[in-house]
Amino acid sequence: MNLTDVKIEAIAVHQVGDKSLKEPLVMSHVLLEPPVEQVVHLKSFFLDHFRGQEFYNFALVDGSPSRISYITESIFNDPESLLSNSCEVARLLYGLTESDLLENGLLYMCHISNVINQDEIIDAIGMYFCPLDDSFITVNDLESQPLLTFSSGTYLGKQDMACLIYNTERELGYKVDVIDKSKKARDGQLWKEHFLRLKPAEDDFFLTSQVMGLTKSFVEHQLPSEFEIEKKDQMEYLDRSINYFKNQDHYSQQEFADEIFADSHIAQSFGQYKHQYEEDHDVQIQPEFDLNEYAVKKQARIFKSVLKLDRNFHIYIHGDRSMIVKDTDEQGRKFYKLYYEKES
Repeated sequence: MNLTDVKIEAIAVHQVGDKSLKEPLVMSHVLLEPPVEQVVHLKSFFLDHFRGQEFYNFALVDGSPSRISYITESIFNDPESLLSNSCEVARLLYGLTESDLLENGLLYMCHISNVINQDEIIDAIGMYFCPLDDSFITVNDLESQPLLTFSSGTYLGKQDMACLIYNTERELGYKVDVIDKSKKARDGQLWKEHFLRLKPAEDDFFLTSQVMGLTKSFVEHQLPSEFEIEKKDQMEYLDRSINYFKNQDHYSQQEFADEIFADSHIAQSFGQYKHQYEEDHDVQIQPEFDLNEYAVKKQARIFKSVLKLDRNFHIYIHGDRSMIVKDTDEQGRKFYKLYYEKES
């Protein structure tokens, strides 16, 4: 993110104690006003850690906006309410420290302006919860009598629980970039799903990830149950699929099915499987959309063309399936023949 014109309009900070240990919730009554020389470091701390590639929206809770979504809207409508609304967020976090999922830490909230989002200049709200588990050493009076001072605080080089909420797509639940290295709660990640109540934004990243997951599931589960197909043929379908996703900018369901599966019966089965997949996962995958390069790279790791033989061998198949032949010897032992031209 280009930070040149970005401006931090206001910062609130509160200390959220561990309620289970009877530690207090200490809330500031004034906004933080850092010196000019510190603002550069704070801009980097608040913004540099977001990747800007995978986005979320606030989900509805029982048909209504979540509490954090409501607080977000209040701040965007009235930026002067940042301090009072950040106190409400601190109270919500304090309640979570009664469990062992969240420990004490500092809550930072800031209102940011001049943020560029898809060529549009908008404002944003940053929310950061930083555990007080980093120890720092400061050396004083080095020439006369060196003294070591130990303290705990926030390390500027990382973010564990943070989100950047853009003032756009309000009708969809805002556009949210999130960092979540929190523990797992009963209903998902503590920060992302349980506290912020986020769901994946149904953009090209989401659609690309879904159709790649659908394809892998179809090849690995539906194909062998419906058609007589060897494992090496499954590997080739996976290899064809990932090459399609890597080399195409636009996805077309009809074009993909015809090109990858060739057989009209398999292509038809893929379309039927897609409908069942959408029902099972409560998603809707458009028949055509632009492929997201970052999603392809991320999902490509699950498209491994690996043929596993007992616990003895793993065969990686990346090309012509005619170069590998399955057979059985006179004793009934299964084997593969591998043909090649040169060894490296």
